[in-house]
Amino acid sequence: MKKLSSLVCLLLLTGCMSMGQRIDVNKMDQIKEGVTTQEEVVSLLGNPYGKHVTDNGQEKWDYVFLRSQSQAKNFIPFVALFSGGVDQEKETLQILFDKDGRAAKKSYNKSNDEIKMGIFS
Repeated sequence: MKKLSSLVCLLLLTGCMSMGQRIDVNKMDQIKEGVTTQEEVVSLLGNPYGKHVTDNGQEKWDYVFLRSQSQAKNFIPFVALFSGGVDQEKETLQILFDKDGRAAKKSYNKSNDEIKMGIFS
């Protein structure tokens, strides 16, 4: 929570913040379940943002892109106190690998959200 608060403060001061690299959908589509290896995934998309092991021992990789931009009204004196906000774009790709190190499942999500801040939010 402290890290998120720091990022929001940074965003409000600078106006824009991004993390990670955009996910190339054309390259992502080249990942075939049961065929593509971990090494091939790295050559297509680069190193993942995070790696995890599931309860059943499968490895899961996360690719994340996040871009947040302060709305213009945040910079108008007093207006931001009542109706400020941040526009956020997020892309996530999760790849689950089988015990042989081949892609078993992939899940992609893209969203555009508005995070409202201020007294009347």
